[in-house]
Formats: sequence, C-alpha cells, structure tokens
Amino acid sequence: MRDIPIFTSEFGVASLTLREIPLRGEAYVFVRGVFRTLPELLAHCAQFCRAAGANRVYFGGEADFSAYPRYAQLIRRSIARKNLPPAPKALRVQAVTQDTAPLWEQLYNRSMLAVPAAQSCTPVETQSLAAAQEAFFVRENDEIVGLGRVRGNQLLALASLRKGSGAQVLCALARQMACEEITLLCAAENERAMHLYDRLGFSRGESTACWYGEIS
Repeated sequence: MRDIPIFTSEFGVASLTLREIPLRGEAYVFVRGVFRTLPELLAHCAQFCRAAGANRVYFGGEADFSAYPRYAQLIRRSIARKNLPPAPKALRVQAVTQDTAPLWEQLYNRSMLAVPAAQSCTPVETQSLAAAQEAFFVRENDEIVGLGRVRGNQLLALASLRKGSGAQVLCALARQMACEEITLLCAAENERAMHLYDRLGFSRGESTACWYGEIS
C-alpha cells in the first residue's frame, strides 16, 4: 500500500499514510493546509482512505483539532542509561540477520497491533533494519522474550513477549546502546508502557505529535 505524501483537493492539502491498512486497518491524514473548512477536508481524505480499505482514519497536523477526540499523543521520554537497573545476566541480545528477519517482522507486527499509532514493518524495511543492525531479539536460553529497535541513543521500539518482562527486556537492550541518555516516544494512551517508564524513572518531555479520531 503506497503512501501519498501530497494529497491535494479543493478543500486543502494533506499527506496520507496508507501503509497500516493491510495489517491494522488504519490510515493517517496529516493536514498541511486548509482551503475551505477543516471538516470538508477531513471528510474528503477519509473517503479516499476508506476507498483504499481503511476501517479507521486518524488526523493530525497543522489545524485546530480541539473539537475532535484524541486518539494518541506521542510523548518524548528519556533517562540516563546509568540510572537503569542491570539486566539479568541470563538475557542475551541478538542482532537480527537477513535469515531471521522474517521471524522478527512477524513477532514485531503482531506485538504492535494493539499499540496506539504504532508503525508496522514491511519485509523490505525489516531487511534494511537487519543490514543496519538496528533490530534485535532478546533471548533467555532458546526462548525469545522480547524484541527491540535501536538507533543511536533512540529506543525506537520495544516489545515484551513474556508477561512481566518489559523492564528486563528494556534494560537488556540498553546494554547495546553506547550513549549516556536513552530517548524514546510513547503514546500517552499506551498505559502499560507509560507505567513501565514511570517505574524505571524516565522523564516526561514534550508532546511530539498528536492524532485525533473522527467525530461520531
């Protein structure tokens, strides 16, 4: 499903993200300019997205969305790496390879289905992550207990595959990061993840993006 970086109509200009339709049934509309009224532009974009197969459409961007219900607010969070507790020695972090990329992609996409505003990974993207050594399994013996995506000092994604292991998976991934401070983005509506980061001592920074639902 190809995204549309510039979608222009008589009502305004927006970017349409359609890539999440096959897995999540979601489309995202980022408003760049309104020519007439915002409801007209959003209705026109939503109609296009639904014709492309979307069951749900979310909006954000350069407009006043105060009348629309909030779906996901992305919050920047950070912590000094030295302040994280040590990961259990039994946990081993393993970089994803070209051969193991399909398994990582399958587990990752399954884990992200219920996460607000999360992005799935395509086979091409997963192979690219493997080549750049930015995707990881976290294992305990032969069991995969978690997944992660890391780039520089950014923890781009975290998934615990074993209940109650989120903190251990995060700390294991932190061992791979040669930086003083770790940053990440988390949807405020992802309550379990936000609670985990609060418990570990992550600071709460600014909101970097916000997505809104349609008015029912």
